[in-house]
Amino acid sequence: MVDTAARTDAFGLLGTLVSGRFRVDEQIAEGGFAVVYRAAQLTLDRPVALKVLKTPAGYDDAARAEFRAKFEAEAKTIARLKHPDMVDVYDFGVSVLPSGELSPWMALEWVEGETLETRIERMRGEGRRLEPREALELLRPAIQALAFAHRQGIVHRDVKPANIMITEGDHGRRVRVLDFGIAKITQGEEPAGSGRTRTGSVPAFSPAYAAPEQVTFSRTGPWTDVHALGLVLGELLTGVAPFGDPDASVHEQVMAAVRPTPASNGRDVGAFEAVIARALALAPGDRQRNAGELLAALDQAAGDGPAALAATRAPRTPGKLTRTAGALLALVVLSAALAASLAWRARNVAVVPPPTIVAPVAPVAPLTPAAPAVQSAQPHAPSVAPPGRRKKPIAPRAAPSSSLAPARRVDLFDDTK
Repeated sequence: MVDTAARTDAFGLLGTLVSGRFRVDEQIAEGGFAVVYRAAQLTLDRPVALKVLKTPAGYDDAARAEFRAKFEAEAKTIARLKHPDMVDVYDFGVSVLPSGELSPWMALEWVEGETLETRIERMRGEGRRLEPREALELLRPAIQALAFAHRQGIVHRDVKPANIMITEGDHGRRVRVLDFGIAKITQGEEPAGSGRTRTGSVPAFSPAYAAPEQVTFSRTGPWTDVHALGLVLGELLTGVAPFGDPDASVHEQVMAAVRPTPASNGRDVGAFEAVIARALALAPGDRQRNAGELLAALDQAAGDGPAALAATRAPRTPGKLTRTAGALLALVVLSAALAASLAWRARNVAVVPPPTIVAPVAPVAPLTPAAPAVQSAQPHAPSVAPPGRRKKPIAPRAAPSSSLAPARRVDLFDDTK
């Protein structure tokens, strides 16, 4: 029996058996979504990380049952994710706690090492920061793991240094992604393109690494993980926490127009700046669509070639460039048509001997000055209408619709554009 005296134990599980197979030895950490214990899997005599989820406060019996059913479905999906840079899921279930409450749990691979959060803190204390290629190589396994998950339709939603583990061993350094899918389990999903905001009471993200769509309770997706990776990269390159201003709320900092890129913190990182700036764009549609696209852009930036600069363009302003280009194209076409019309008239209008008088030529287009009248052999003779007929006024043509029409309202978090 494990001595439980003077130990923190949120669920009262120390020294007990979970599902008859996992002996709980020590509480390791507690977060907003779950409590993590070190446990022993008795049948295989190996250590595991036992993560016990917290049921959201305020749930009635029906909501709790739905939460547990959703956990089971999501856990099966996460358990099928097999990647060398992800922590494996060994088992999962729902058990009765000493309090009598039913709670979901997951048994995960036990990984010895330090979190990226711990390493960043140590580097910050030493006044050290990584060069762009160093930061990319350190984070590459985590980006690859997220890219793999995105291809399977799975999103992490809580990427942060504390959820990236670094181990050093005989086979070199390994970087692993932790807590995959926990954030997805703890919040509901909106149908794609619904445009509705979330109404759940559980904020399934860490505010210090949140994306704009998370603090506004809008639809999340792979683009949310891209934003978090941009924040982590920026912190590795500058040593500055992304939203660490004590004089402003986290919400204000997350939604600020000036994004927390390396340049905004006084660090020149070359072509990496544009890649990170795009990853941190306020609008999800302006970011790389998934971790795979982000990694490709970072690799191009590491090459410092023309292709890299072309692929790492900064975020666009929605609709502005498109409307400007359209307006310029319309003006060019209009000018070309006007020039062609004037040239044709100059070639085909003959000079008529007196006493015939030629009336002035009507304007070609309403947006340009009227064409000059063709001169007759008697330049000072007035224009005269034939006897018995009255000259009909020429009705002006309708002005063409302007290509510079007012812009429609752009939905900042419309990721479908």
